[in-house]
Amino acid sequence: MINSNVVDLIKTFSKEEVEEFESFVKSEFFNTHKPVIQCFEFFKKFYPDFERDDFSKENLFNKIYPGKKYNDTNVRVNLSELLKLAEKFLSYKNYRNNEFESSLSLARESYKRSLGKFEERYLKNCERILSERQFLDESYFYDKFTLENTKTQQRKTCDQYQYIGSVETANQNLTNFYFSKLLRNYVLILNEQSAVEVEYNMNSIKIVIEFANMFDFSEYPAIMIYLHMLKMFLNSEINYYHEAKKLFFEKGNEMDENEKFNIYVYLTNFIFRKYLENRSEEYIKEYLEVLLHQIDNRVFGEKYLSYTIYTNLVSMATRLKKYEYAEELIHKYKDLLSPLNRESFYEYALARNYLIRKNFSGAMEILIKTKPIDIFYELAIKGMLLTIFYELSYYENAFALINTYKHTLKSPLLKASDKAFFTAFIKLYNKLLKLKTSAGSSQKDEIQFLISKEEDFPHKAWMLEKVQNLN
Repeated sequence: MINSNVVDLIKTFSKEEVEEFESFVKSEFFNTHKPVIQCFEFFKKFYPDFERDDFSKENLFNKIYPGKKYNDTNVRVNLSELLKLAEKFLSYKNYRNNEFESSLSLARESYKRSLGKFEERYLKNCERILSERQFLDESYFYDKFTLENTKTQQRKTCDQYQYIGSVETANQNLTNFYFSKLLRNYVLILNEQSAVEVEYNMNSIKIVIEFANMFDFSEYPAIMIYLHMLKMFLNSEINYYHEAKKLFFEKGNEMDENEKFNIYVYLTNFIFRKYLENRSEEYIKEYLEVLLHQIDNRVFGEKYLSYTIYTNLVSMATRLKKYEYAEELIHKYKDLLSPLNRESFYEYALARNYLIRKNFSGAMEILIKTKPIDIFYELAIKGMLLTIFYELSYYENAFALINTYKHTLKSPLLKASDKAFFTAFIKLYNKLLKLKTSAGSSQKDEIQFLISKEEDFPHKAWMLEKVQNLN
């Protein structure tokens, strides 16, 4: 099979885009190299998977140069040309779909050609497009700045005083864009700071806040949301969290989907850190509220609900000891998961909920039939089964599963750190099980010490509880 960047790119094309790209490739304005057309036609037969054995360089060469001796250089040249065309197609498609950029570009070109009437028409179209935008964010500020700046540059030779208003508007929107972008970047930094051990210059952020306080951004929710979040992270202040959340819930519906997803992440990250500081249930309720708002508004950051969000939702409900509600959520949002692994994710979440509720038999029944999607889920399922076997006194099953678990740890798919993480669990579980099934308990203190000193491994809290309960 052909391994090329152009394959990876065309794989992402929709059926409609493939048809559009065909017209693009066959247009003499964009392409005068006829072998590239044949190259595309060959590709089209294998779209969208490109997985068949006859999708090869040799067959492509025979399609373009029938009867000639194979030449790899010729194949690579045509693949390279097709890639360039695919990139130009996406660039052209993006430009064509951006009405504002297209109109502004035509206004500039009309000015160069001294076509005043055309120029005015295109500038007015730009103004119309901006006036229809519901949410004034950094993309709006930047477009408004470029529009007003274009007016001043193109008119100053005629009447430098006529467009003073455009200069002021351009400056104001440049300021808005600058702060919007700057606040957004600083919020990203502060959110990541707890996860990455990097020192940032907090003095520069404080200067930005002082400077921002000199302006009135109250009519711009996009700026105010990030300003509240910046203060929220910087001061670890819950009041700023509530201000940011309230404004986002009320005004953020028109935001870009990726930006909305990021804001949900920032809010949940902050509120969970607050929970870890003092373990207040109020913070868990807040976390749950934000996640439910995110899911109900279908802001997933991708096509389907991620398993991380799905399990976090259930986890928050169980932390509140709302076990039946947690199970309700598992069922309610199942169909939002990717069909590819939906059943496995659903069953695993349901089994975890049963395990927390000490419905060991119900959890075991589900886990035994659950198909793991990768080696990590395989080890997670085996780990849960080991705790269940212990709870139900299925000791023979537990000893047999220990050997299977150890064999799984030999997989080359696991990094050294992963192996250490899971090995700590199985070694200590094995000691605990042997102690549980032996007559004496002389090693109880030693095992408890070993469990306690180990930094982190699966089911550590459960294992400490079990060793403490040994007679």
